[in-house]
Amino acid sequence: MSSSPAPSAPPSLSPDSSPTRSAPSVGLTARGGRDRIGNGADATPLYSSPLAARLLGTTPRHAAHSLAGTRVLARPGSRHFSDQHGRALVLRGVNVAGHSKLPTRPNGSSHLAEGFFDHRAVSFVGRPFREDEIDEHFMRLRAWGLTFVRLIVTWESIEHEGPGIYDEEYISYLIKVLKRAARFGIKCFVAVGLDIKTFDAVNAAHVHNTVEDKKTPHMFWPTNYAKLACSTMFTLFFGGDVFAPNFLIEGESASSYLQRHFINAYVHLAERLKDCSSVIGFELMNEPHYGYIGLRDLNKFPPYAYLHFGTFPSALQSFALGDGMEVDIDFYVKSWPLPKKIGTKLLNTNHTKAWLNGQDCICSALTACYTPYSSLLAMRDGFLRSLPPRKRHGVWDVDPSTGSPRVLKPDYFYRDAATGRPYDFSADFYAPFMRRYARAIHARRGDLLVFFEPIPNEDPPVLSKEDRDEPNVVYAPHWYDLYSLNAK
Repeated sequence: MSSSPAPSAPPSLSPDSSPTRSAPSVGLTARGGRDRIGNGADATPLYSSPLAARLLGTTPRHAAHSLAGTRVLARPGSRHFSDQHGRALVLRGVNVAGHSKLPTRPNGSSHLAEGFFDHRAVSFVGRPFREDEIDEHFMRLRAWGLTFVRLIVTWESIEHEGPGIYDEEYISYLIKVLKRAARFGIKCFVAVGLDIKTFDAVNAAHVHNTVEDKKTPHMFWPTNYAKLACSTMFTLFFGGDVFAPNFLIEGESASSYLQRHFINAYVHLAERLKDCSSVIGFELMNEPHYGYIGLRDLNKFPPYAYLHFGTFPSALQSFALGDGMEVDIDFYVKSWPLPKKIGTKLLNTNHTKAWLNGQDCICSALTACYTPYSSLLAMRDGFLRSLPPRKRHGVWDVDPSTGSPRVLKPDYFYRDAATGRPYDFSADFYAPFMRRYARAIHARRGDLLVFFEPIPNEDPPVLSKEDRDEPNVVYAPHWYDLYSLNAK
């Protein structure tokens, strides 16, 4: 139940308020531990405009209880959030907002190619709302009975210029947004989003900016998990020290380097937001994938774990496409419960390579061009800046007799070669990262919650008792109606 006392009926707005007349000043103000709607001189207006009056006049009289002054707590073993008085809390809210994954300068709309790959010189100031619209949006949320917000802040948005270089202008803008949220009694947690920019020629990822048919791009987001760029980067992020041990960045494995910068960026953000009372926590990572980790067969992806749609290369075929080979790929169309294969499509007839200068290794210049996660894959002269050295680790090669790709180590991503034990993504890779992230956040801000999740519609990660007993850690999975997704 809610943590606030039941409100009495708020005073009515003037019935003659209308868009064509001067509307009364309407504000939300905290009194006696709850918010009241007032239009008298004794109310401290937090939002005053004719729009506010119209919003409140056309929505239910009992707006959501304010969470101002409420501490949102998560105790180990509890199935409910609670407040500082031990009362159960039910949080009602929305995701804000999908377009926060795209910069405002230059225009990051996904159908525009101009400026899309200039990953250093971007700005997210104005996300999720323009400054002149902040109050309007929070007023609507309150009027709709919503007092909780999942606020998307991508890694790219705060560390796009280079390692350890944070966009303080954008963070200052976020502080402005979050302090306005507090004035409306709205709590937020920071959703840590990742965005990947690659190119279409080798089917490394679906990029709306580069496809020919801008109006009807054929893509479901789950299909991108299996693409070369996305699977490679998740594999590197979580398991670079295991699966690409020969590649070091400034003496560190890829996973250690990436995770260290990732964690440092959000610890810095947490410190900057210390005076924002609306912030209750940080997400670990939005829908983190295992990449190739745990894949039994490089010649095929399990149909129930990976959505097969459009051109859908296997892992081996993706490696070959990235190496500039022409490959005939299975093509799938919508059907229920699983997409249906209707034929094949020949890809990469121009023999484009996904590797910088045609080398199947992570380029030595990586540290000079580094920007977080999404921008590790930024294009230059038609090549990705970095992808992992699979050939150097003997995973695959080209059969000299047929000219076709062949797998040399079929269980490379599935089983530890030294012990024979199958890799456990949750126990071996995900949980250790979650532990480091949560402890780094809590070392600076012990009051913050850390939210974690698997990819949608999958089982939760199996955690040790130590991880389950970690204070202020919350399991917050996402769920999708797959039939509705398929019918879109």
